[in-house]
Amino acid sequence: MANTTASIKYLSNSVQYDNIYVGTLGVTRSDLTSAFTRAQVDHPSTFSTAIHPITKAAPSTTKAIVYWTVSIGTYNSILDQGEHAVLAVAHGASERPTSLDKVRVEVVVPTGAPLTVERNVPSITTSVVDLG
Repeated sequence: MANTTASIKYLSNSVQYDNIYVGTLGVTRSDLTSAFTRAQVDHPSTFSTAIHPITKAAPSTTKAIVYWTVSIGTYNSILDQGEHAVLAVAHGASERPTSLDKVRVEVVVPTGAPLTVERNVPSITTSVVDLG
């Protein structure tokens, strides 16, 4: 998923973006905190040392990265058979969804159908919410 050819749309009850996609990470990560730490290296213009949605400040607007939890072969922008990828969305400080908000993320690639995931946000009791 090269960020020059793919896009990720984001819609909630209060925010709508045509493309929040920053890009993929160049290494495998096993958790969200280390993924956003690596994003500071791979995408410093978006996730600087002061911007880390888990341990520091949130980005000014909602952004998304893709990272691999299982990678076979090279780290590229193609999800190969047997690989596992995670789409992580970092909400802007004033754009975070609230309880019962409906969020929709749509992955649009140059060929094939878009993938749309829609979820209702549960009551939020932690800083990270896994919507499956």
